[in-house]
Amino acid sequence: MAQHRCLNHPNVPAVTHCAQCHKPLCESCIESEAGEAMFCSAQCAAKNRGFYARYPSSSARRSGWISLLIKLVVLTAVAIALLYGGRVLGIDFCDELLKSLGL
Repeated sequence: MAQHRCLNHPNVPAVTHCAQCHKPLCESCIESEAGEAMFCSAQCAAKNRGFYARYPSSSARRSGWISLLIKLVVLTAVAIALLYGGRVLGIDFCDELLKSLGL
């Protein structure tokens, strides 16, 4: 497998590529870094940030659904606990509602 060479310095091996335009880069050509992503210029870094601002990652969307599901389960558990508490206290409404739900 051929070693990639820096686009700006053909005699120097590339250590990474620009996360936006994918140009091969050597250490001296890395202009901007964001976490593990490296860029050939501030313009590419800005384009990359703009893209991810418009299109959040799937893991961010997934964690939103998981959070919503957890909240729904907790809310349901609290509602059932309150109804059972009402049954224990002799509140007829709670007893009737639990019977209608089959609980």
